[in-house]
Amino acid sequence: EAGIVKDYTGLDGCGLLIVLDKGENLEPISIPADVTLTDGQRVSVKYRIKNDRASACMAGYIVEIVSLRYL
Repeated sequence: EAGIVKDYTGLDGCGLLIVLDKGENLEPISIPADVTLTDGQRVSVKYRIKNDRASACMAGYIVEIVSLRYL
């Protein structure tokens, strides 16, 4: 799915999130070792939702990034 990396550092407990084009927010808890998230970067992402994790941010789905490609 396509989206854009956004910096939500101003929200309690948040950092970089991926905002999908369909409007959903993804809060990555793990990303591949060769990936660096940069605010404003367009990406295509594959992910797994991790319902067994809690977050202080609470601004989107907690996910494990399976693969990510820069657009």
